Amino acid sequence: MEIEITQITQNNNQPIPTFGDITDSLDSTRLFGLFLSKALVTIHMVHWYVLNYDAHIILGDLYDDLDSKFDKLQEEIIGTARQTGALFPMTSPSMFDLENISQYKDNTSRIMDTYYFVNKSVVNVLTSTEFKGFTSQVKSGIQNTVDDILTKFNKANYLLSMVKD
Repeated sequence: MEIEITQITQNNNQPIPTFGDITDSLDSTRLFGLFLSKALVTIHMVHWYVLNYDAHIILGDLYDDLDSKFDKLQEEIIGTARQTGALFPMTSPSMFDLENISQYKDNTSRIMDTYYFVNKSVVNVLTSTEFKGFTSQVKSGIQNTVDDILTKFNKANYLLSMVKD
């Protein structure tokens, strides 16, 4: 009598990964976690060093809001990837250079350029075809959390547009 080993598949005919495979398939979620962490740290640094008091307050509020939203998003992504075995798209955390202190020096426009670069980078990733492809193939509340994050950025951007230098 011979035993045949078969793979169990998900609804989309993707094999369900074994425990050993899950660790490797989560590497893209780890990179995304680094991406979110670096974006948050950069916003925090901009908040600390921007000279305009109103911008300082707006960016501080944004940092506080995003801290919990990024945490929620990352936990939802990890949980969904573990439960479904769906592969999360790769993101490069290296686009943020945390050691470049010149981006936080006294020139307000340079500091705000740093913020707007982070804002654009995060929004581009969260609205990318690859990210939407992941969220559309799994049942989760990830898109709701993404919408909350985008709303926080939109609010901050609107308020910053009214700040006088």
